[in-house]
Amino acid sequence: VPTPHLDSIAKQGIRFTDGYVTGTVCSPTRAALMTGRYHYRDGIHNWVPPGRPGLNAGVPTIANYLKSVGYHTGIMGKWHLGEQPENHPVQRGFDEFYGFLGGGRTYFPDKPNVADAKVNLYTQILRGNEPVQLKEYTTIAFAREAAEFIQRRKGGSQPFFLYLAFNAVHTPMDALDEYLARFPNIDDKKRRAYAAMLAAMDDNIGRVLAAVRDAGIRSEEHTSELQ
Repeated sequence: VPTPHLDSIAKQGIRFTDGYVTGTVCSPTRAALMTGRYHYRDGIHNWVPPGRPGLNAGVPTIANYLKSVGYHTGIMGKWHLGEQPENHPVQRGFDEFYGFLGGGRTYFPDKPNVADAKVNLYTQILRGNEPVQLKEYTTIAFAREAAEFIQRRKGGSQPFFLYLAFNAVHTPMDALDEYLARFPNIDDKKRRAYAAMLAAMDDNIGRVLAAVRDAGIRSEEHTSELQ
């Protein structure tokens, strides 16, 4: 599957040749990214099912550390480290949050009355603590929010940290018709949907990279072509 924007990060960014994950599924790996610690120490033994305890509240996250030295912090996308109030991203060091707290949900827009119905915190799209209606494909929505976050920081003197966690390419296999049309030669429906979802994510990574360039904050000094 062509992924030119992902490939550009590998070629022009920093490549970790010895990287390790602490688990084979979602939540443990996310916990390790957030804390820098082995996930078992912090209450994450496996993926976090709906309503189950998440990341231990007393453990600082990377956002806590960066916020303490003056960073503005944001998270867009999937959290999956607990739905409890003490585990909400805005309680874990993030100034801004747009996304959902659980492990998976449909990629497609919500029904118009979703914000008025009983809120399912595992799947509900939130802006901060407020439920909002998703009006576009999640991959597009999360990239738009990330790009807007970067644009709002343009020209400012305060450093920022943005954690962008797409739910792609996770189940359910929800693909847009315009992306399915790119892969007419893939007969297997699931494989075709996977390719379409990956292509959509790559396009939207490009959207975020463009926002970084447009904001004038991409340091050419620290990029290198990796052969």
